[in-house]
Amino acid sequence: MNIFLNLLFPPCCGICGKLEDFKSNRFICDTCLEKLESYKLHKKIDKETYSIFRYESIIRNLILEYKFMDKSYLYRTFSSCILFDKKVCNFIKSYDIISPVPLSYRRFFERGYNQTTLICKEVARNMGIAYLETLKKIKNIKPQPTKSLKDRLEDVKGVYVLKNNIYIKKRKVLIFDDILTTGATSSECKKALLRGGATSVGVLTLAHGIDDKYNQT
Repeated sequence: MNIFLNLLFPPCCGICGKLEDFKSNRFICDTCLEKLESYKLHKKIDKETYSIFRYESIIRNLILEYKFMDKSYLYRTFSSCILFDKKVCNFIKSYDIISPVPLSYRRFFERGYNQTTLICKEVARNMGIAYLETLKKIKNIKPQPTKSLKDRLEDVKGVYVLKNNIYIKKRKVLIFDDILTTGATSSECKKALLRGGATSVGVLTLAHGIDDKYNQT
């Protein structure tokens, strides 16, 4: 099926638009992949929190286009960036489950897709790791860039809860999100999963960078 679809809609680089070999199933060309190397951060905030890129320049623009400009197809380009990076793949392989940070229902219907879910599913499928939507967001929090970390941590308390009938006891769960800024969102997600019985919870994000009015992960 994938080969048939690629013949009809040949894969192309999500950055420059160059057509790729349909057998490769790649959505980023070698030139652009090399260009993104200069933005690689490979930052481990702690032993279980890992960010791939610096949140600046072309990376920031791509993420904002992906989230806010109806360019959902970019999930394939971001997925390729992850899958062609051995360091990131090794980090992912140390977990049993990969799980996206959820959107509120309102934000999902406004956008039409969850940007983290699309990437998560593609990475899980290609790596053979279990994909599971473990959490739900029970209220929407407006971005408030002038607030302190303490205030943001207070704002997100109780926002993320474990879904019903989700069994994660004695499992290592990796949360995936697009950007790490203050760490408020990931901290709250971790708490919910640990309360649900996970033995450990890691965080993987595409980017790590300065605080931004669009993001407060």
